[in-house]
Amino acid sequence: MEDIAPGEGVQVEVTVSVPQYTDITSDKLTFKVEGEQTSVIINVTTIVAGPNILEGLYRFFESLGEDMGLDEALGSSSNAAIFLASIVFIIIFLFIIILVYFLTIKYVNVICFGRIKEISPDEEAKFEITVKNPHKHKLSYEVSVVKDPSNKGWKVSLDTESIVLESKQSKTVTLTVKPTDFVKPDDWVEVGVVAKVVEKQKTAKLSTVTSIKDAKPELRISGMIHWPTTFKKRDKVTTSFKLRNEGNAAASNVRVVLYVNGKEKNKVEDITIPRGAYADIEIPWVAVKGKNEVNIEVN
Repeated sequence: MEDIAPGEGVQVEVTVSVPQYTDITSDKLTFKVEGEQTSVIINVTTIVAGPNILEGLYRFFESLGEDMGLDEALGSSSNAAIFLASIVFIIIFLFIIILVYFLTIKYVNVICFGRIKEISPDEEAKFEITVKNPHKHKLSYEVSVVKDPSNKGWKVSLDTESIVLESKQSKTVTLTVKPTDFVKPDDWVEVGVVAKVVEKQKTAKLSTVTSIKDAKPELRISGMIHWPTTFKKRDKVTTSFKLRNEGNAAASNVRVVLYVNGKEKNKVEDITIPRGAYADIEIPWVAVKGKNEVNIEVN
């Protein structure tokens, strides 16, 4: 009991001790202050924080050591917990080392120097691919190529698709990349070479890039005719001709526009003509009164 003068205060310190092992998660303390004419009651709740992961593991090993009787053999439950934790960590460490070894072990190496080549449309690119067996046992390999099937401007091939190699032995495979008649100016292709280890279902891959240079389409109109050959106003006329590509690259997205007396009458779009090929073009239009001067624009 303490007397407090008006306007003054007294600080009261309360210490709450939590046992090392308890199932209680919270506790409520009630403070009551009584005066001559009034009284005040204050409730304070203390929350007991649970153990973190390390503390939980420590308690688990401590309890396990007591169940196994190691606390008596090693002098205390703390020593037993440290002993068991050390054994578990050593086992985990050894497991990680073994796992890393098997994940990093090599069964095949694929090597190529000079993986980027630039060629003209009448040339072909050759890549020397070395497949090596770094393993200590004899292994078989299947070699294949990977290319975007929608790219029709290139033809690819391998001179060897099956290899058997002794330990540390290697063999060179030739990849040939050749332009087709559909190759375009500034065209390029990425070709992957994959070596698959038959016995282990493991693979290794590298990529090559071949680009085209000095390629250009050259379009020429030939054999133009109009049918019917004679016509009058509002007659339907069809103009036919061959559009030849005499260049060394394919022409794509070609647009052909027919003009009569300087006015656009009809057009054909999105034409693709491989190199050395031609397209048969037919464009209908309606004749006007008087002279009909026909012009064709290709772009």
